[in-house]
Amino acid sequence: MKKVTSIVKALIFFLMITLITFLSLNFFIPRPSSYSSNISKPKSIKYTAIGDSITYGIGDTNHNQGFVGALKDRIEQEKGIHVTAHDFGYTGKTSNQIKKYIFTNRKLRKSVSEATFITFNMGGNDVIYKIQNNFFNLSKKNFEPQKRIYQKNLLESLQEIRTINSQAKIIVLGIYNPFYFVFDQITDLNELFSEWNEITFNTVKKISNAHYQDINLLLNNSKAKKKVNGKTVNKYLSEDDDVHPNGLGYGVIANSLYIYLDKSKIIR
Repeated sequence: MKKVTSIVKALIFFLMITLITFLSLNFFIPRPSSYSSNISKPKSIKYTAIGDSITYGIGDTNHNQGFVGALKDRIEQEKGIHVTAHDFGYTGKTSNQIKKYIFTNRKLRKSVSEATFITFNMGGNDVIYKIQNNFFNLSKKNFEPQKRIYQKNLLESLQEIRTINSQAKIIVLGIYNPFYFVFDQITDLNELFSEWNEITFNTVKKISNAHYQDINLLLNNSKAKKKVNGKTVNKYLSEDDDVHPNGLGYGVIANSLYIYLDKSKIIR
């Protein structure tokens, strides 16, 4: 009887040791599935750019889709984040036309719905076309009707983008004065671009999770000046038309966007 009892005790002791060992191994050594789930996967984000020829990248001497391509490359190189970028830049289009694309273009709308962040610009062609037709009459009164049209188009476009995607950060670029160094004595011209940007700034404030990005000060400052054959020109603008940015100018815009995205922790 004592022998049987000893055997039972030994068996119970063995089973307890086995159970403790099993539980310890499961606690300290993660299963393969748990281990693999903790491995960080490469992050990827989706970027949608909407706008006119500035978004398209006209004048880019680097042939890299302007600031869109430059921004994509920098995020990938410095952050190790894969960027899927869709560029909906429409050259020569006014705010009326760009707004129409936002409401009707299926590919654009799908891209917006999936975007992590969106850059947006419009209005530059509204101003340029108006200046071309009224260069000798740059009075504020003459531009008021076009300002109201632009403000309405901008607000409705941003509201629609926000309706399509309620979460993505929207970064709205202002416009810049390409004639800043050429016609620096025409104060009405400088004021016109400033007022247009003020409209943009105030409109953007009405949209949730949206940010206004000034580019007029980026492209028109003391660093932008250079002398060519005795003339002061803007080194950030294309020599082909002196209106669109060149590779250097687009790089400046991309850099400002990168800094904002980094500070906003969108690309961290």
